[in-house]
Amino acid sequence: EQLAQRNFAQFVITTDDVDRDGDIVRPMGLQLKNYGLNPVVFFGHQEKPIPIGVCRSPDGRITVFPEEGRALATIYFDRDDPDADLIYGKCLRKILNATSVAFVPIEAWRRDDVRKARTHSEQQEQPGWYFNQADLTELSVVGVPSNPKAVGIEKDLMGACRDVWDRERKEMSPQLQKAWQPY
Repeated sequence: EQLAQRNFAQFVITTDDVDRDGDIVRPMGLQLKNYGLNPVVFFGHQEKPIPIGVCRSPDGRITVFPEEGRALATIYFDRDDPDADLIYGKCLRKILNATSVAFVPIEAWRRDDVRKARTHSEQQEQPGWYFNQADLTELSVVGVPSNPKAVGIEKDLMGACRDVWDRERKEMSPQLQKAWQPY
């Protein structure tokens, strides 16, 4: 009941693992300046060209959090749009449980020569690109992600709020951090 009343869901949106296309997107290399001006979320990379939500909190802050090894996002769904609400419900029920990022490469190189030696029994890695820096342009909820680890994070409402508080705590003064300790 409590989960159905909220309007957001949290996802891992990329990791530093090799995706199904043979590419690696470095999470800490995601540039958010431009995305922050219009942090839209679509279903299926604009299969329906109307956004279903945003990565912007009710107080106006961008809710994409690159960290070492992965990038997280909180998507706020447009619950007044029946299509967006349908997608949100499927996310809550884990029928749709994946995301995909769209971006413009800033710094990238081919991975063809990354691994020169292998034994005969080792499977050859699929060649692809290493995106060291990329300008995030769009985030989508998808049925099958390119990055298999770009999936929803199962947490209850308090756990989701606690994550936000933990991030915000880093920006708080020591006195305010001490006041938050009981929570």
